[in-house]
Amino acid sequence: MSKKSAKIAALIESCRGEKLDAHYLGYFQCFNLGLFYEAHDVLEELWLADRQGANGAFYKGLIQFAGAFVHLKRGRLRPAAALF
Repeated sequence: MSKKSAKIAALIESCRGEKLDAHYLGYFQCFNLGLFYEAHDVLEELWLADRQGANGAFYKGLIQFAGAFVHLKRGRLRPAAALF
C-alpha cells in the first residue's frame, strides 16, 4: 500500500460506524481541515462505484469543488474557475 493509500485509508477508517458512508464523512472532515486534495481522494472511491448511479453527479460535484480549492491554494485562478 502506498503512503497516499495508507493516509486515505486512515482518514476513512476514522469515520466508520457513523450512519453515513465513511468516505462521505471523510470528505467533509478533510475539506473542513483545508485538506482539499485529500478530500478529493477520499470521495473518489465512492464516486467511482456510483458514477452512473443516483449520486454520481453529486459526488463528482463535490470532488470538483475540492479540486477547485486545490487550484486556488496554488494561485491557479483559471483552472479553479473552470471547476465552478
